[in-house]
Amino acid sequence: MLSEFRLTVGGRQTSLLGASLSQDNVLFTTNLTNLPMASASGRDIPQGAIHVERVRLLWQDRLFERITLSNYSRETSTIGVSLHFAADFRDMFEVRGSTRLRRGMTHVAEMDATSVLLRYDGLDGLARASAISFSQAPDQLTADRADFLLAVTKRSSSVLYVEVGSEVADAPDRDRFRAAAAGPALACGPSAAMARRCTVPVASSTTGSSAPAPMSRC
Repeated sequence: MLSEFRLTVGGRQTSLLGASLSQDNVLFTTNLTNLPMASASGRDIPQGAIHVERVRLLWQDRLFERITLSNYSRETSTIGVSLHFAADFRDMFEVRGSTRLRRGMTHVAEMDATSVLLRYDGLDGLARASAISFSQAPDQLTADRADFLLAVTKRSSSVLYVEVGSEVADAPDRDRFRAAAAGPALACGPSAAMARRCTVPVASSTTGSSAPAPMSRC
């Protein structure tokens, strides 16, 4: 589970254009655009020049996300994109305002070229972990932030895939994302998927949990 997971572009929050949920309740899509900012080289980029599409889903206790940056300006730009994340491993009672006298042990974040692993040992003796994996190595990676410099030529797009789960992903990419997106329909069987009659649980948070869950018609 993550207590924070947000995106900034050019060092700033993005502006929301709209959001939608797919008809089968599997894919959640947000469309955003940049606020006035500077490119990595210092050139001013006006508001609305960069379109950001975030598409995410939860499948088999993992969050899958595809982030697409599209450059609608007439200039090629290198864009600073940052993902900010944290996992405080607080339970539902703490989230609701309760105070605990003791907590478990939070480990130092473990990082490699394309992932961060956050671990916590609870007082109940259970080990918990949240791993954030990226399709490409960040230009800078810390325990709570991944910074990317994405070169987007004029009138083109750049795509980044991210996965969050209890284990580090092999390599987030388009194929893994598409397979996860097709998973709920396949889980119902070919005939049921065609008829769109059966239901599967779809989680509604980055925890990867599927309960409680709205029911997805698959």
